[in-house]
Amino acid sequence: MAARAPRHARPCVPWPALLTLAALAPQSRDGCTTLVAQERIVETLVSALDDDHLAAKQCSLRTLANLSRLDLGISEALDGGIMTRLAVVLDPAAAHPGAEGSALVCSGLQTLWNMANTPDGKVAALDACLLPFLAHHCSVYSPREQRLSAGAIMAITINKQGKMESSECLAPCAARPAPQPTPLPTPPPAPFAGGAAARSGSASSWVGRSRGSHGAVVRWDDGAVGRWGGGAVGRWGGGGGGVS
Repeated sequence: MAARAPRHARPCVPWPALLTLAALAPQSRDGCTTLVAQERIVETLVSALDDDHLAAKQCSLRTLANLSRLDLGISEALDGGIMTRLAVVLDPAAAHPGAEGSALVCSGLQTLWNMANTPDGKVAALDACLLPFLAHHCSVYSPREQRLSAGAIMAITINKQGKMESSECLAPCAARPAPQPTPLPTPPPAPFAGGAAARSGSASSWVGRSRGSHGAVVRWDDGAVGRWGGGAVGRWGGGGGGVS
């Protein structure tokens, strides 16, 4: 009799089925309601987290995150043992490298946050001892992991027991740098209101003195002269005259 293929060589849930479930559970209530109404769908998604294929885990977690965001299927997922599977996903010692591993962790954090928004989810997260893992992910470089782990800590610690067990989360949360404000763009310099002198580009400095009711005589460095007052006449270096 032929040897049976090892378990890790095939997904425990067919890959096309997982893709279909993910497509049917977008971030909308109608799609998620239709999906969760089917028998054993949530149980199937939870069992797919035991798969050794990273893509299968990611697809299943993404679907569970969408369902739990709308408070659908949470009790079935908790009964199916999702918290122990999330502990494996969030364990830093078992983390997958690269962007795919980070995406898997973020989907796990989002699912945990959604489930911890319910009373039973808070208790299950505490029973699974997930707070130390959240403290780790709150101190990593990824801003998205920081945000999701901080949100999950907030949801869990609404529970009184969660507050008592969250002391190790204080330092990572307090050490997070505050977001820096975006600097405002530097406004362009205001145009010089000297009329033709500004357009000629030759007005670098001026000297003026008052002549009573006739206004002021102004002289620029290039020899241009202008007088302002009741009917001002200006003369510039080219010999031309103008009335301002």
